[in-house]
Amino acid sequence: MDKDDTLNIKQYEINILEILQKSQDKNIAQEASIELANRITWTSKIPDILVNKYKYNYFNGDINYYICSFGGCGSKILQKYLSNFGNTHHIHSRVPPKMLTRVGTEEYPEWFNNIKISEKVDRQYNLDQIKNVKVIYLYRNPIDAIHSRFIPGKTHRISTDHLNNITADHWNIESVIGNMMDLWQLNDFYNNYTKPDDERNYKIYCVNYEKFWDNIELFNSTMELPNIKSLYPVRHESNHEYIHVDKLNEIYKLLIENMNAMPPIKIV
Repeated sequence: MDKDDTLNIKQYEINILEILQKSQDKNIAQEASIELANRITWTSKIPDILVNKYKYNYFNGDINYYICSFGGCGSKILQKYLSNFGNTHHIHSRVPPKMLTRVGTEEYPEWFNNIKISEKVDRQYNLDQIKNVKVIYLYRNPIDAIHSRFIPGKTHRISTDHLNNITADHWNIESVIGNMMDLWQLNDFYNNYTKPDDERNYKIYCVNYEKFWDNIELFNSTMELPNIKSLYPVRHESNHEYIHVDKLNEIYKLLIENMNAMPPIKIV
């Protein structure tokens, strides 16, 4: 294939993309616009007006995403991704409320509080507040979470601030291993979010962190999000020196088995 043929193919593809830009389907039009932008060789910084147009095209200020976890589960990555589509809130409350509430207390901004969210609010139109809040429980293998958030440094000293945030006692890793018990009660935390409760007036979307990365399209479909691959989050893992892995595997054996048996996303 000579140079002219290559140029003709590229021009043909651009013509197709320009047609798709005018599609009635917003997803197709968005993807075509982004692909055209990616094909441009920019000699300077991409104009902010274009960046902002694409970034906020799907943002809905009425939607709120509550991302709950016991920490070290990639919540910030998911929070950044969902910020393309609505307001996000990071939550470490150990027990989800029966009646959906707002978040943020005077002591901890990452807790549910006692301000209930009503079903309907009259503004210029009826806004169903509960349906506009998506509660997501993000979880992962507790051994990874422990080394990421509970004992994150080289000295493996506990993060007392984080234990306070998830209302766990200040047991150090030596005590957990010495007693061979889940002293931070991560199993209870997991069960509080993943077990069905008919008294709740809202749904919880339980997301398996390890399985999320191969199932982002399924996640988007379940959460009713546009599937824009250019917005997909990128997985980043920090390097941690793991200790007591064999004993931690024994302590958390049942919890790990339960997590592994869960689908990528489950609604309870």
